[in-house]
Amino acid sequence: MAHPRLDTDQLSPDFDEDEDDSDDDGGLLDRADFDAPHWQIVRQLLSLTPTFTTFVVYAFLGLTAVTASAFLGFAVHPVFNVVAAMGFILMYPAAFLGFLVVAAVKAMQ
Repeated sequence: MAHPRLDTDQLSPDFDEDEDDSDDDGGLLDRADFDAPHWQIVRQLLSLTPTFTTFVVYAFLGLTAVTASAFLGFAVHPVFNVVAAMGFILMYPAAFLGFLVVAAVKAMQ
Protein backbone atom coordinates (compact mmCIF):
# COMPACT_ATOMS: atom_id res chain seq x y z
CA MET A 1 0.00 0.00 0.00
CA ALA A 2 1.48 3.33 -1.03
CA HIS A 3 1.62 6.24 1.37
CA PRO A 4 0.23 9.58 0.22
CA ARG A 5 2.83 12.16 -0.74
CA LEU A 6 3.35 15.09 1.57
CA ASP A 7 2.66 18.40 -0.13
CA THR A 8 5.82 20.32 0.80
CA ASP A 9 4.66 23.50 -0.94
CA GLN A 10 2.39 24.17 2.00
CA LEU A 11 5.18 23.67 4.54
CA SER A 12 8.01 25.59 2.90
CA PRO A 13 8.51 29.30 3.58
CA ASP A 14 7.66 31.71 0.80
CA PHE A 15 10.94 33.40 -0.12
CA ASP A 16 9.47 35.04 -3.19
CA GLU A 17 7.42 37.51 -1.21
CA ASP A 18 9.23 40.85 -0.83
CA GLU A 19 8.96 42.14 2.67
CA ASP A 20 8.85 45.87 3.10
CA ASP A 21 10.47 46.98 6.37
CA SER A 22 9.25 50.54 6.07
CA ASP A 23 5.94 49.77 7.79
CA ASP A 24 7.68 47.91 10.62
CA ASP A 25 7.26 49.59 14.00
CA GLY A 26 10.78 48.57 14.96
CA GLY A 27 12.04 47.18 18.20
CA LEU A 28 12.57 48.79 21.54
CA LEU A 29 15.93 50.25 20.50
CA ASP A 30 14.38 51.94 17.47
CA ARG A 31 12.01 53.83 19.73
CA ALA A 32 14.68 54.98 22.19
CA ASP A 33 15.89 58.56 21.99
CA PHE A 34 19.66 58.22 22.24
CA ASP A 35 20.12 61.99 22.06
CA ALA A 36 18.41 62.38 25.43
CA PRO A 37 20.56 63.77 28.28
CA HIS A 38 20.56 60.57 30.33
CA TRP A 39 21.90 58.56 27.36
CA GLN A 40 24.62 61.16 26.86
CA ILE A 41 25.66 60.71 30.50
CA VAL A 42 25.75 56.91 30.07
CA ARG A 43 27.76 57.29 26.85
CA GLN A 44 30.20 59.62 28.60
CA LEU A 45 30.58 57.28 31.58
CA LEU A 46 31.22 54.24 29.39
CA SER A 47 33.64 55.91 27.02
CA LEU A 48 37.07 54.33 27.01
CA THR A 49 39.05 56.78 29.06
CA PRO A 50 42.12 55.93 31.14
CA THR A 51 39.98 56.15 34.30
CA PHE A 52 37.40 53.69 32.98
CA THR A 53 40.08 51.33 31.69
CA THR A 54 41.86 51.41 35.06
CA PHE A 55 38.54 50.71 36.78
CA VAL A 56 37.92 47.68 34.55
CA VAL A 57 41.46 46.37 35.11
CA TYR A 58 41.09 46.64 38.91
CA ALA A 59 37.72 44.88 38.73
CA PHE A 60 39.25 42.06 36.70
CA LEU A 61 42.17 41.74 39.13
CA GLY A 62 39.77 41.67 42.08
CA LEU A 63 37.67 38.94 40.49
CA THR A 64 40.82 36.98 39.67
CA ALA A 65 42.02 37.26 43.28
CA VAL A 66 38.65 36.06 44.61
CA THR A 67 38.63 33.13 42.18
CA ALA A 68 42.20 32.15 43.05
CA SER A 69 41.47 32.40 46.76
CA ALA A 70 38.37 30.23 46.38
CA PHE A 71 40.43 27.63 44.51
CA LEU A 72 43.09 27.69 47.24
CA GLY A 73 40.32 27.23 49.80
CA PHE A 74 39.23 24.12 47.93
CA ALA A 75 42.71 22.73 47.27
CA VAL A 76 44.86 23.83 50.22
CA HIS A 77 43.05 25.04 53.33
CA PRO A 78 39.51 26.27 54.10
CA VAL A 79 40.82 29.54 55.56
CA PHE A 80 41.21 30.79 51.98
CA ASN A 81 37.45 30.42 51.56
CA VAL A 82 36.98 33.10 54.21
CA VAL A 83 39.35 35.38 52.31
CA ALA A 84 37.45 34.67 49.08
CA ALA A 85 34.08 35.34 50.72
CA MET A 86 35.25 38.63 52.24
CA GLY A 87 36.77 39.70 48.91
CA PHE A 88 33.58 38.77 47.08
CA ILE A 89 31.41 40.68 49.54
CA LEU A 90 33.65 43.76 49.65
CA MET A 91 34.21 43.86 45.89
CA TYR A 92 30.71 45.19 45.18
CA PRO A 93 30.74 48.20 47.54
CA ALA A 94 34.27 49.01 46.36
CA ALA A 95 33.14 48.87 42.73
CA PHE A 96 30.13 51.08 43.49
CA LEU A 97 32.34 53.62 45.26
CA GLY A 98 34.76 53.51 42.35
CA PHE A 99 31.89 54.11 39.95
CA LEU A 100 30.76 57.11 42.02
CA VAL A 101 34.29 58.52 42.01
CA VAL A 102 34.55 58.09 38.21
CA ALA A 103 31.12 59.74 37.77
CA ALA A 104 32.08 62.63 40.06
CA VAL A 105 35.40 63.21 38.32
CA LYS A 106 33.75 63.19 34.90
CA ALA A 107 30.99 65.51 36.11
CA MET A 108 33.61 68.02 37.31
CA GLN A 109 35.37 68.05 33.95
